[in-house]
Amino acid sequence: MKSNQNIWQFHEVSLECIQSHAASSRPRTSSVPPKTHRQPGKKALPPVLFLQADNCWRENKNKYVLAFCEVLVSLEIFNEIHFCFLYVGHTHEDIDQYFSTVAKVLLKNDAQTLPDLMNLVPGLSEIRSVPDFRAWLTPLLNNVSGHTKPLQYKLLHNQTSLNISKVDLFFRGNSDQSWKSMGSLLNTKPTHRIISKRPENVMADLESLELGTIDQRIKNWRIMFGHQDDSSLRWWQCFAEESKRVSETDRQLRQFSNRGSRWHLAKLPRCHAEDEVVPPVEDVLGPDLQKMLDDETAEPQVTVTGRKKQKTAPRR
Repeated sequence: MKSNQNIWQFHEVSLECIQSHAASSRPRTSSVPPKTHRQPGKKALPPVLFLQADNCWRENKNKYVLAFCEVLVSLEIFNEIHFCFLYVGHTHEDIDQYFSTVAKVLLKNDAQTLPDLMNLVPGLSEIRSVPDFRAWLTPLLNNVSGHTKPLQYKLLHNQTSLNISKVDLFFRGNSDQSWKSMGSLLNTKPTHRIISKRPENVMADLESLELGTIDQRIKNWRIMFGHQDDSSLRWWQCFAEESKRVSETDRQLRQFSNRGSRWHLAKLPRCHAEDEVVPPVEDVLGPDLQKMLDDETAEPQVTVTGRKKQKTAPRR
């Protein structure tokens, strides 16, 4: 509605991950114990991780995400990671189908507060704290350029003949191009001491809420709330009061940013024990995904044949 165009907007970010037989939706902040075998009672992740992301360098195709993938392979959390990006100007992908179902729910139901939204969308959860992976990875990074151009990356764990563990990195533009080798993004091999060091969390950005004018803005919203008991209005008033209180001092803001903080990287087991054989990618895909891949990469064939002339009866 035009009357809603100039009101203050509260921006929410919704993240979603799809789990398939060949990929895992476990948190990417996962790691391994310092030993070379699986610890009892800990279930390993699948050996191969497939990631498909939008071709956006700010959130997805950047050196920090790629370097974190190398950390996961170096620590043998995954034996392989295949990271693929969609073409610029692509149409919708499978994850967009999920967001369309959310839009359909909101067409028939009002979500006037964050709890309302979380009750309407199945499986929705709030991310209360975010580790600062950028600051954590920066001291470990080599200089890299041109990494926003390729559409596919492949990271493979390699155990050399001298029993030295390393990660082989490859990239290519399109699926019909040959893989090219690239150097390591990390200037040092991740150790248990490095991954056990818990990073600081990203500080909550409450300044973007415009706290100086939020009270008046909430009063202006009152006409838009449908609850007769003013429960939505009271929720937003409590939200504003809590935000102001938290932002009074850096210490309170830090405590707010660290709520529910957990660090999993040094706790998860390796992807497989030493005596296990990691299946090739073709076996991990499964028959359904393999058929889809074969159909997608099949060489097209176009056949043209001449038309048969119809026999005509001889004239009498």
